[in-house]
Amino acid sequence: SIILNFNVVHVHTIEMIFMIIVVLYAFIALGIKIGIISLALQFVWFLIYFLNIEVEPNITFTIAQNFALLIVLLVGISLFGFLIIEFLKLRKIAENKYLMINKDLNEINHLVNAQYQEKTVMLKEIHHRVKNNLQVISSLLRLQSYEIEEEAYQMHFQDAIVRVSAMALIHEKMYQNENLSQINIRNYIESLATDLIETHTQRVAIELKVKSDVLELGNDSLVPLALIINELITNSLKHAFTGAKEGLIEVNIRRIDESDFFSFTYSDSGNWKGSSKNGSFGLELIATLTEQLDGELERFTEKGTTYHFKLKDLK
Repeated sequence: SIILNFNVVHVHTIEMIFMIIVVLYAFIALGIKIGIISLALQFVWFLIYFLNIEVEPNITFTIAQNFALLIVLLVGISLFGFLIIEFLKLRKIAENKYLMINKDLNEINHLVNAQYQEKTVMLKEIHHRVKNNLQVISSLLRLQSYEIEEEAYQMHFQDAIVRVSAMALIHEKMYQNENLSQINIRNYIESLATDLIETHTQRVAIELKVKSDVLELGNDSLVPLALIINELITNSLKHAFTGAKEGLIEVNIRRIDESDFFSFTYSDSGNWKGSSKNGSFGLELIATLTEQLDGELERFTEKGTTYHFKLKDLK
């Protein structure tokens, strides 16, 4: 506004627009007090300019004209200030509503998080109790097996105990996992295989190799797959490594493209000497579980035994 008074002959339109922008910025960015001070300063310099303006050298304004010009200027500035104040009030109301809505959202989020934590604790407790119940069933079966004298029947009981333990391990992993809906499949297979190897073998050094690019599977797929793996490893440990000093078991799981199907390959390096006929309960169970997962099964017996599955992840 000082620039206006350096030359009072010409009308400085750009400078006037800049003054209005400065006042607007002061009100919006710096607050009402600074805005009022800025408006007052601009008004003083504006008043000085209009009192000294000369549009043409030969034209002069009377006192009445100057007074009328002053009145118009005051009314214009007042209206301008009123509009700015109303705008700031509306902005303040909007900010208060935003804070109230944000507070309500925070309360809702806190409630949802509390309910989620409560449900998580409940689900963990359920998995923990299911695991304990399955372990109790395993213990009862084991105690019952001690009363059976026939070795063949004892083996059937032992197989049932191992199958129950395989399912109990699933609930144990879910209990330990932060994501209760899914568990790490590779970690589960390694734990299951290690337990089976320690249970069935004493003198044979079994090397276990597990590869998987499938990190997690749905619960509906995990239980059948766990039972399939349990049967395969148990059969290998019973029949493939008899008389051997060492052996190799390999498990490879990979996703098939972008589909819901995944490939599961199991192989052992042993030389089967026991029964592996197609009518055995273990192989029938494997075939049934494969059908449950909408899968396909191929079995090869060259250089050990290899099973190749194409299974569906039932999410």
